Amino acid sequence: MFLRYFGHFGTFASLIGLVITIKPEGKLTSPGMVVLICICVLSLVLAIYEEIKLYRSKKGKVYSSKENVRNYMYKWISQEGVTFIFSRDLSWVSDEEMKNLFRNKARNRELKLCVAESIPFVTELADLGAEIYTYKQLDYTLKTRFTFVKVGRIDCKVAIGREVKGSHFIEEFKATDEPVFSIASDLMEVLSRGNRLVKGESKDESKTSNTENRGTVSSRMG
Repeated sequence: MFLRYFGHFGTFASLIGLVITIKPEGKLTSPGMVVLICICVLSLVLAIYEEIKLYRSKKGKVYSSKENVRNYMYKWISQEGVTFIFSRDLSWVSDEEMKNLFRNKARNRELKLCVAESIPFVTELADLGAEIYTYKQLDYTLKTRFTFVKVGRIDCKVAIGREVKGSHFIEEFKATDEPVFSIASDLMEVLSRGNRLVKGESKDESKTSNTENRGTVSSRMG
């Protein structure tokens, strides 16, 4: 960020130098020069202000209690559209208000979950209409947790959470925040498509097995 500040100051110095070179002969200043210098100073101030605002918007927030994390997630997931949640086991979904939010999302076909393994509540959500993906077969637990909202829309966003010194640190990114958003989006696609591929192979194997079983039974009957 500070390197960008130096860039703005360099541009400012160049503009001031340009203004000085075009000053009228025999005059140190003129009304026109004063106006141009004021415009240069104002542009520098606005540029630095925008940089600071952008930096603060990407710093994320620290939540020290489970209740604060829960309240944040409830508000985040409540947004309209499809929600895609990556979690280990959804153990943080414990109260009925949060569970009902998940159930309503599932009924509206607006909930996708990617978990390490299924639990009874996840099975319930699947029965209600949620899409469930698992990554237990990878023998790996994701170190970060992230939740997409408004999936498939131009205003899609992702919240990425991780543990930092005993507290939960959450950052939000939108589609224009490269490369973080693209990496998270690619991971979402890889895991979901990989699951569909595995399920498709399982179905084919099941069909083959059933066909072989029927053939064996027929030969015995014959």
